[in-house]
Amino acid sequence: MAPTFSQRASGAAMHFNPSQERDRAAVASLTKSPLDYFKMFYADTTGQTPITITAALQFFGIDRVMMATDFPWTYPAKHMTAIDQLSLSEAQRQQLLRANAQRVLGIK
Repeated sequence: MAPTFSQRASGAAMHFNPSQERDRAAVASLTKSPLDYFKMFYADTTGQTPITITAALQFFGIDRVMMATDFPWTYPAKHMTAIDQLSLSEAQRQQLLRANAQRVLGIK
């Protein structure tokens, strides 16, 4: 899961020393840190444990975590059990289960 790589993403920028002028120019043109760009991704909850989903929520924020963005690869009952074990308000639960996808995909 992406949150476990946040330290690596942050540290990579400190050690990055591109040898090509084009690469140096690309790095110099970044307006955010690599970690800030990394946090712009979305996380999917399907098949994850409550601990992993909680880590994704802490790293990305509730607005960037969704359920089953490509397909619910696990049995829905098992996945819903993991969701139910999270400390979420009903509004956050609905955001995770449907509202984020509706917003991102532009559907009602």
